[in-house]
Amino acid sequence: MAAIISKQRKKPTNDEARLLVDAAERIAWNGDMVPCPRCGKPLLYDEVGNSYAVSCSDAECISIDCRGI
Repeated sequence: MAAIISKQRKKPTNDEARLLVDAAERIAWNGDMVPCPRCGKPLLYDEVGNSYAVSCSDAECISIDCRGI
């Protein structure tokens, strides 16, 4: 059963955050094109040092930033 997700807020839910972290690994290691869990557009991956960001190509949709140690 699919969850009803509101595009009104850019901050991801816990389930969406897990999907975005998994997507970051797929994009970084395999170069896969991963669709956004909200709208289906491609996710973008940006890595700087030991941190990275995953966001939807639609700037108003969803994003997450993760930092390492």
